[in-house]
Amino acid sequence: MKPFTTALLLAGSALAAPTDGKKPAACTFGTYQCTKPNTGIEICDIAGNLQLVGKCPKGTSCQELAVGTLFLPFCTNKGVKARADYGYGQGFDKDQGWFNNKDNNKDQGKDNDKDQDKNKQKDEDKNKQKDEDKNKQKDEDKDKEKDEDKNKEKDEDKDKNHDEDKNKEKDEDKDKDKDKDHDEDKDKDHDNDKDKDHDEDEDCEEDEDDKDKDHDKEHDKDQDKDKDHDHDKDHDKDDKDKNKNRPKPGDKCRTPGKYQCFGKDAIQVCDVLHILRLVGKCPETSHCANLNGIPFCVIDL
Repeated sequence: MKPFTTALLLAGSALAAPTDGKKPAACTFGTYQCTKPNTGIEICDIAGNLQLVGKCPKGTSCQELAVGTLFLPFCTNKGVKARADYGYGQGFDKDQGWFNNKDNNKDQGKDNDKDQDKNKQKDEDKNKQKDEDKNKQKDEDKDKEKDEDKNKEKDEDKDKNHDEDKNKEKDEDKDKDKDKDHDEDKDKDHDNDKDKDHDEDEDCEEDEDDKDKDHDKEHDKDQDKDKDHDHDKDHDKDDKDKNKNRPKPGDKCRTPGKYQCFGKDAIQVCDVLHILRLVGKCPETSHCANLNGIPFCVIDL
């Protein structure tokens, strides 16, 4: 047990009290010792009398411990065998004598090594478990990937078989269509032969009918010409009547700046005095027409 810092060191070399023929001193001047009972520390004064240096702190008692070849009093814990280590791992104990701390250090070192080995083993076991878990996970991933590949292969086989069935069905339908077309061709050839014979009989009749039709067409053309001539006359008359009723240059108008057609071949505008003014006539082969509500001269088609 380490002594308290209240330990007192030897103040100097021991000095013998002067001898002048008087009674020898009870103690040696300058030496320290435990009190009796050992509740404090006392010192021998120059007169050879013991004087109290001080009481030990509560919970401690005075014990003399070896310091080198000397024994000095120290206040230490009660009930504890005091041992002092004075360099190089050696010390002195009143009950055990001189001891060597190197052996104790070796034992403590061995215990430390054992603890380190245990901790190292634990770390190795943890790492080993981690590696096993990783390998297990890898194996599970591989198995999962294999199962996925198998399922994918099965799906591909199903799709392949489905496509083959479709192609087979298409081929059968094509064969049926070929047979049907062949039968239809036969029927057509037979009908064509009949129609050919019938047509030859009708050609003669048609020639005569065509002559009559041509005559009728000529007659109809003459009648159409007469109708077109009468229609043009009526149309010109309608245009003249319309032009009479349409606004013309010099008439009053409502919206200044508004353009409009004047008949079929001219454009007029409303001026600031609200009077229509002629802008100009359209070139030949063109006529006036409204595009998006605005009059333009448009080429005749």
